[in-house]
Amino acid sequence: MQLWTAFTSISLAFIHGVSAAEPSDATATAAADSSSSSSSSSLPPIYTARFTSGPVEAEILQFVEKCESSISCAGVSIDPKGTIADGGRLYRHSFVGPYRSSKTYETRKKDFTYHRGEVRISPSGEEVIEVREDVTVAQAKDVCKSLLSDCVAFTYPVRSLTNLDRPPKVTFVSEVREFIPSMFDEWRTYVINDPAREGRIKVPDQLRYDRRVAANPYRTCCKGEDIPPMEEVVKVDTLERISCDISREEFFLKYELPRRPVMLVGCGKDWPAVKEQKWLPRNLAPRFGNRTVWRARIGGEERLNNEDYNHNARWGDVTEAMLTGKPYYIFDQLYDPEAKIIDDEYEDPKPVQGGDLFQKLPYFNGPLRWFCVGPGGEVHVEYAGMLCLNNFPRVAEDSCWHYY
Repeated sequence: MQLWTAFTSISLAFIHGVSAAEPSDATATAAADSSSSSSSSSLPPIYTARFTSGPVEAEILQFVEKCESSISCAGVSIDPKGTIADGGRLYRHSFVGPYRSSKTYETRKKDFTYHRGEVRISPSGEEVIEVREDVTVAQAKDVCKSLLSDCVAFTYPVRSLTNLDRPPKVTFVSEVREFIPSMFDEWRTYVINDPAREGRIKVPDQLRYDRRVAANPYRTCCKGEDIPPMEEVVKVDTLERISCDISREEFFLKYELPRRPVMLVGCGKDWPAVKEQKWLPRNLAPRFGNRTVWRARIGGEERLNNEDYNHNARWGDVTEAMLTGKPYYIFDQLYDPEAKIIDDEYEDPKPVQGGDLFQKLPYFNGPLRWFCVGPGGEVHVEYAGMLCLNNFPRVAEDSCWHYY
């Protein structure tokens, strides 16, 4: 109830154009007055979204809550000259700074905001406070916030997917004079959310809100994309494992309701697909007619990784690739007639049976079930927002799955 009251007071402050937290010094007041007097066309080119209707308090609450749950969002503002009633624009910030106005909500739950990119150090290097090599990201945040009073950010390279528990080198800086975005996640930077230190961010326009980063903050990095050794994975693997025999009710109360991540173990041990090994290539190959068509990729590695799927690949060609070691990958719907017989060879795990939320969506048309067969692939990050139930009844020893 207290949290709801807090959000309600924030939204009402937005609605009436009253600052939720009035500036306490002349510098902050001047920044707010300057921002308020500017037109919407002069605001920085940060991501905007127009209200669907006005005035809707719930819409503001939703924006604020999404901002608080995003590691790359530092605040939300309404167009200083607009109101909800006239369809004023709502802005997300990755750095508030000089863009603060009387209609700005700043994050109260994050000491730092994440930016995918590098703080470029000047030739003199005078803004570098220190460099540490044996420090985790959590420890780096504590150092920057509490031990280094003039620290405004820390930046570090992501050279590979090894050393998952700590970056190779962390640089702490007292000023940000240049920031270079990194499309391929080769550098990561955390900027402190502290109005008393924000004046040392000299390039606020370079810390723009990027909805691609917000949706998918961590990408596959580096040109080599090294696979981390298992001892490195074990260091950071704290994901709880539980038996798939847990009841639906217990699973809902302990894990689903509080949104607690967990890995279910042994869900497929009694599936015909596993017990009778029906999905091994040598047993799968003779089960479908050679002229049946599938959605698949067949060919060399370049075609496998870059070409669109062929929706009319013949099973005979897939089988040849399957049994001769040629690269192939099937990604087809289980709604197709050829794949329907696979339905009888697996079942939904007991803890999630009856928990299909998509059935509650009247206008959702699917597809929801896919049959994926192939020799594996390169290191990659799944699409942002993907909801899937993955079961790995037979995973090779050199396979690695990284969840975050």
